[in-house]
Parts: sequence; C-alpha cells; structure tokens
Amino acid sequence: MTIVLGVTGIVMACGLAGLAWQVRAQQRTIDRVGERLGQLLTGISILTDTTESGLHDLALELERTAAAMTKPPRAVAARRISGAARRGHSVQDIAAAEQVSEGEVRLQLALARKTPRARKDAVVAPKVATPRATTRARRDQVAHADLR
Repeated sequence: MTIVLGVTGIVMACGLAGLAWQVRAQQRTIDRVGERLGQLLTGISILTDTTESGLHDLALELERTAAAMTKPPRAVAARRISGAARRGHSVQDIAAAEQVSEGEVRLQLALARKTPRARKDAVVAPKVATPRATTRARRDQVAHADLR
C-alpha cells in the first residue's frame, strides 16, 4: 500500500508540475499579448494625434484660402467684365483675369446688355451692311433719283 501511495504521490506531483508548467506558459502568453496590446495602443494613439493635427492644419489652410478667395459682389464683377469687354479684351482673357469660366463671362455680358442702365452705357457695335440691305439701299436711291 505504501508503494501505491508513493506512486500516487509521484503521479500527483507530476500532474502538479505539469499544471504549474502550463500556468507559467499561459502567464508568458498573457504577458506577450499585454505587451503587443500596449504597442498597438501606442500606435493608435500616435496615429490619432497625427490625424487630428493634420486635419486641424487642413482646416486652417482651407479657412485661409477661403478668406483669400472670397469673390467680390456680382455687381462689381459684372462691371469689371463689361468694362473689359468695352476695352476690347477677348472672352478668354476676361475669363482668365476674373478666374471664371468663359460661359460665365458670356452670361455676364448678355445680362449686362439686357439691363436698362447697361443699354444706355453700352458700346454699340457698328452695323455691318449685308448684301440684301446694300441692294435695297441702292434700289431706294435709284427710286428717289427717278422722282427728282
């Protein structure tokens, strides 16, 4: 019976040693996971700080450029466009100078021609005689000459 108790004690000691070895292995694994989580949290913290500072800088830059690029009131821009057209500048040159599209320049010129004040100030382009109008004018001159 002593032998049985001795063998049982040795088996229990081996089981206890195995259990202790597994507990230490699990503890090392938990420690490694804890270290990796710490590194991951540090990385996320650095990434968050970098993103926040980058977005803050981006917002400041957008505010700065938006303040610099505020467009003047439409009436001022329309007068500048009309004045440039009166001075003989091309639509492309006006669009480049005003930083708008050529269509916007054409629209502003068309609107300027339709307003009563603009019609009063507008430069009237000389009428080009068409062949039909020229023929009609000659016919009228001949008809008036016959009446005299």
